[in-house]
Amino acid sequence: MRYGTKTTYKGYTLRSLHERAWAEWLDAQGLTWEYEAVKLRDPNAPAGLGYSYTPDFALEDRSVFLEIKATFTQRISRLHFCSKPLLFIVGLPARPAIRYVRNGAFVGRNLTDFDTAYNLAKNGMPSWILQLS
Repeated sequence: MRYGTKTTYKGYTLRSLHERAWAEWLDAQGLTWEYEAVKLRDPNAPAGLGYSYTPDFALEDRSVFLEIKATFTQRISRLHFCSKPLLFIVGLPARPAIRYVRNGAFVGRNLTDFDTAYNLAKNGMPSWILQLS
């Protein structure tokens, strides 16, 4: 699988086959999603200047965001612009490595079950999991 291959799915031009695999998987799970629905701006930048970050997917009512990557070695800066729960997912749906991101830093342990990670993100990460990082 080539990581940077653009593809179209449901009218969206997705930036990788990994993103397409996740879009298909989210549909199969019955989850409502939007692709690159929001652009988050650096809150510390002067008006009209600064960097922005666009999460790959917004789930349900934009209460949880997903960032999909093929490998952990890809650039992960600007995640701190996301004020809502963000799941950083590496790999394909069959075997993901999922990390929770808060204030631009990974917290907790790697999770491999999407349902667990998603429910923790929606409902707030309990302190016991945050201490396992």
